[in-house]
Amino acid sequence: MFEKIIEEVKAIDLEIVQECTTNSRVKELYLGTQIFFGPFYEGIGNEPTILFIGINPSSVEGDAKLWRDVDVRWEDENEKRHNYKEMSDGLQYIAYRSELGNSVKKIFGEEKRYLLADSSSKINCYPFATKGQKELENLLNSLPSNLRNKVVELSKEWLVEVIGTLKPLLIFYEGKYVFDFLKKTYLDKLATDEQKMLELKNNQVMQTTLNVGGGEDYIDVLIAERNRSRFLNPELCKQKIDEWVKTYNL
Repeated sequence: MFEKIIEEVKAIDLEIVQECTTNSRVKELYLGTQIFFGPFYEGIGNEPTILFIGINPSSVEGDAKLWRDVDVRWEDENEKRHNYKEMSDGLQYIAYRSELGNSVKKIFGEEKRYLLADSSSKINCYPFATKGQKELENLLNSLPSNLRNKVVELSKEWLVEVIGTLKPLLIFYEGKYVFDFLKKTYLDKLATDEQKMLELKNNQVMQTTLNVGGGEDYIDVLIAERNRSRFLNPELCKQKIDEWVKTYNL
């Protein structure tokens, strides 16, 4: 599954690696790729219940462990790290002591931790790794315009394909950056009226829906603003998760 995405990510990676040979700024910023964090199974009853969406793979706070030691392909003298494997050992980044992983675990609490271990997966807006969000933006700005546009547009296409194929019960947006990226990607398919935008502004949390495939095919969405790896309103996030779990009797 997702073989086309994997091959396209590999092709873009090779273009970025080639750019590293003549562009010292790109060489400094670019750290490699990882597409999947957790199991991605296709078929009724196998899809993840919750799909987390982050910004991009990061090496901050030891998060490089997420994509260092699993199905690794070392690339050139810089030892860039890559992982194209579809993971099958639970939501991978929750197992490590990353600050963002700890923030997510606190929201779900011990009593709902099983959802993270057994029925969750994660992808990012971009599968291209940098130290953090600022470095991602600098990387995009340092790429030639044709390559930068290709990275942005293909990343949107990959997200749409993954979400449309898996159709999870809940999508958890890890931050407003993700919300803005997905809003541009799905245009009017993400329910964001004035009242919901005010809810996000006042509470740093928004509960809404995403229409995929047209018709009445909706996915619940929870958007949680954060500062670096810390959610701004974790108690409300936890309350929304509790309500959602009760609704679906999970």
